[in-house]
Amino acid sequence: IGRQHSHPAQSERWPMRRALLAAFLLLAATLLRMSVMLPPAGARPAPPPPSQSFFSIVVFTDIHVNSIPQADVDWGIASDWVSNSTNIGAWNIQGAMTTGDNMQKVGADGTDDPDSEWNVLVAGYNKLIAAGVPFVITPGNHDVQFANHTKWDTFAAPLNVSEATFYAQSSNIGTMAGDHTAAANTYLRVNAATTTGTYKMGLVGFQWRASSADISQVRTWMDADTDRQFIAGTHFITIGAADATMPANDVHLCQYGECMGANSVGALDGVDMWNGLKGNPRIVAMMSGHWHYIVYLPLTLTSGAVIPSFANYNEANPPTTASIVTILKFRPADHKMDIISWN
Repeated sequence: IGRQHSHPAQSERWPMRRALLAAFLLLAATLLRMSVMLPPAGARPAPPPPSQSFFSIVVFTDIHVNSIPQADVDWGIASDWVSNSTNIGAWNIQGAMTTGDNMQKVGADGTDDPDSEWNVLVAGYNKLIAAGVPFVITPGNHDVQFANHTKWDTFAAPLNVSEATFYAQSSNIGTMAGDHTAAANTYLRVNAATTTGTYKMGLVGFQWRASSADISQVRTWMDADTDRQFIAGTHFITIGAADATMPANDVHLCQYGECMGANSVGALDGVDMWNGLKGNPRIVAMMSGHWHYIVYLPLTLTSGAVIPSFANYNEANPPTTASIVTILKFRPADHKMDIISWN
């Protein structure tokens, strides 16, 4: 064997070459057909045909990945539940939003939450992407604490960008200064299909210290969508007291003594935020978090209509009884919205 080689005669080579060429062309044609049949990168699965007369929007808050081991576990359970096809069909889940504090804490150097824990958070959102559930994510004080947003921009902001890119005419807003971060304010159009028709909704996620420019830009989009209703979420706007040291039902829109107006970076408190939003008559709910217990506050639109503002439990505090899952179940025929929360 070694150096001894056997070469076919010229007359024998051409049939072999033709056979190899034919085989190559057949393989290429097969790969081409496969590439046509496979969905393009980033595409969502087709939603199931609507089988319900209602539709639902899921709200997460205060996930606090990396706070306690159970927090990571519960986020996995919650994201599994929302991305499960049976649950999507039974509840006709048409979208999801989170209202801040996805992570436990980001210190001044941004290292308090390691990349591995941010990847735990992202893995949960990737389940929603794979299941075709559109969502918006807003930051909380633990996500971008001490004006540091490097980890947020690296891990969370691209998810919002992906959502807005996939869903036609939805948008992200770059933010102003200070602790304002990329893709923190998100506007996502969702057309909720039911057996009684398709209902046009908008999921609006605001930076937890939104500036007047943020509010103005989003209001421009909201006001232009005259046939759409809106659910707006931010980290805190519903503030309440749940202990004996404060008066019962002492709920208001101020936080940390900021009710005197805008602060040095132009960020607004809850009063300013609501004053900038309440002129749109098609807002149907304001959702928030931060307080780690359920708080409800009726808010009055300029039109005189009263809408619910609702802050949910988080799953990390206390770990035995809390929840991060709230469902807004819309019943268009009854003009009703049920607010359902459980652990």
